[in-house]
Amino acid sequence: MSNSQQLSNTLVHLWVFNHPLHGISDQIKYFTMSLNQHGYNVSVGRKPLPDALNVVIENFSDATSRTLINFCRTSGKRVAVIMTEHLDFIKNEIYIHGDPLWSDNDYMNPVTQVSRIKNLMDCVQYIRCFFVLGDLPELLNINDMFPGIAVRTLPFPEIKKLSQ
Repeated sequence: MSNSQQLSNTLVHLWVFNHPLHGISDQIKYFTMSLNQHGYNVSVGRKPLPDALNVVIENFSDATSRTLINFCRTSGKRVAVIMTEHLDFIKNEIYIHGDPLWSDNDYMNPVTQVSRIKNLMDCVQYIRCFFVLGDLPELLNINDMFPGIAVRTLPFPEIKKLSQ
C-alpha cells in the first residue's frame, strides 16, 4: 500500500466539545484545509470518534478536562491538542503571551491563566502531540515543560487565487 493510500484511509477528527463553534471557525477552517490538502480525511464534531485520531483545541476547564480524560481512559486512546495560547517556558518560568505567569494583562486575568495551564497539565498523559497552526504560537522550550510530547506544525493551507 502506498503512502497516499494509507493517508486516504486515515481519519482525523476535530472534536470540538469544549468551544462554541463561532469562536473557533477560523481554526476549524485552517485545520481542515491543511490536512485535506495533505491527503487526510477530516471530520469535525461534538463527540469523539473511537476509530479516528481525535484532535482537540486547547482551552480546558475542570469539566472539559474531565470529559477528555474520561474518553481517553475508557477508549485507551490519546488525543492531539491544537495549541492556541502563547505558552513558553523560559529559565524555568512559565510565560503566557510573553509575560510571566500571574501577570496582569488585558487579555487574560491571572486566575484564568493558571486554571487553563493546570487543566492542560491534568490531561498530559492523554496527549499524543501538540499541533501548532502555522507559525504561532512558538511554544518556546515547551518540551522542558511537557517532556515527551512532540510539537508538530501544520502548514499553512494553500489559498487559491480568484480569477478576475
